[in-house]
Amino acid sequence: GLVGGGKGGSALLDLLLDWPGAKVVIVADPLPDALGIQKAKALGIPTAAHHLEVFAYPLDLVLEVTGQPAVLDDLLRAEPSSVEVIGAGSLRFFWDLLESLRARTRDLQALGEVGQAVSSTLDLPTVLTTIVARAVELSGAYGGVIYEHDEATHELQVRAAHRIEQEHFEVLRAAPHRLGEGAVGRAAATRAPVQVPDILDAREVVPTKTWPILARSGYRSLLAVPLLREQRILGGLVVWRQEPGSFSTEVVNLLQAFATQSVLAIQNALLFHEIEEKGRQLEMASKHKSQF
Repeated sequence: GLVGGGKGGSALLDLLLDWPGAKVVIVADPLPDALGIQKAKALGIPTAAHHLEVFAYPLDLVLEVTGQPAVLDDLLRAEPSSVEVIGAGSLRFFWDLLESLRARTRDLQALGEVGQAVSSTLDLPTVLTTIVARAVELSGAYGGVIYEHDEATHELQVRAAHRIEQEHFEVLRAAPHRLGEGAVGRAAATRAPVQVPDILDAREVVPTKTWPILARSGYRSLLAVPLLREQRILGGLVVWRQEPGSFSTEVVNLLQAFATQSVLAIQNALLFHEIEEKGRQLEMASKHKSQF
């Protein structure tokens, strides 16, 4: 049950409605025009004018968000043994927990949707293009590229991009990174994400050939994440923003999880390409054999 239908109560109601398994059975507030009351009525949730009416409903928990000591005292005196009452002063931890759970649920849903999109094809160029586009979307970035690691040359070569100028793409393609070089090279070599909070102040991290065009294109910060398969380097993802500053821990973790998920799709596409190529070779060998 929720006691208090003002702005705080309305915001908490939104959080509770987004929490899987939670059910709000009653919202109480003496003001019939309170935002939380109106929202509850629109959703078909019972409402009440007096805070003690919440105990007429089957519930396990009452959240008091009015901040009024008298209301909390009334609830604590009247609460049944089977019901817990949490006052406004103690709600911060509960609120933070709900926010964290909602964000985590949202991220998992996004990863699931992205995973389906990435795995919907075995065409390698399409897989790579989809991965970088979704990485940009998940991280809230402006644009990005995906690199493939060439084990023979130990270089990282651009394979696909999303929302970057063709000139920029051609410069990147003509200037592959060696392991340890640039943000993506460092990410691959250390097998960990690398951030550049301000590209304009980090010329030692951004290769000389690409720094001018990054600056000219208005990019100010970037995040590079390695693509790994059991510590084997397959490539790297780089996303750019047009604002300086670090990416949040949540975004970094989300992009790492997405990179891990993407590796399987890349390997499936590579395997499919290899099987197709061998099939073509066998077909050509068979044709040559039949000519003798």
